[in-house]
Amino acid sequence: DGLFAFVREHSGCGSKFAFTFMNRWGKRIGFANSSPLADFWLRTRGEPLRWGTNPDQLPTFLAERGFVSRELAGPQTFRQRYLEPCGLSHVPLAQGEYVCLAQRRRFTDRGKASPAVVGESGDGLRLRQPGFWP
Repeated sequence: DGLFAFVREHSGCGSKFAFTFMNRWGKRIGFANSSPLADFWLRTRGEPLRWGTNPDQLPTFLAERGFVSRELAGPQTFRQRYLEPCGLSHVPLAQGEYVCLAQRRRFTDRGKASPAVVGESGDGLRLRQPGFWP
């Protein structure tokens, strides 16, 4: 919450920022089918997985903090955009990490954010007007 509060307080309406997040698998945050050993290894490398959410819950999470998702990209998006054009569709990708392009919402005269308009993409929810990746 601190990061989102900082960006909201120090940026203008319509400002965009990108962040990554991990999927939440029940009570566990991390890559699909990873072992506790992988989590331990990440912690020892200074990358503990402290926060995650389900991609379908992201629009609500962002809206409560004054943001809207402009694009959400996960493994399927990366495969389609970057691997397949290079003939690398067979390369395995880790499942569970996402990149989100969020935008600070414009507020109405009552101080409440206007509603988000989202659609479906291969990895989850995204705004109908993508603007982050080509």
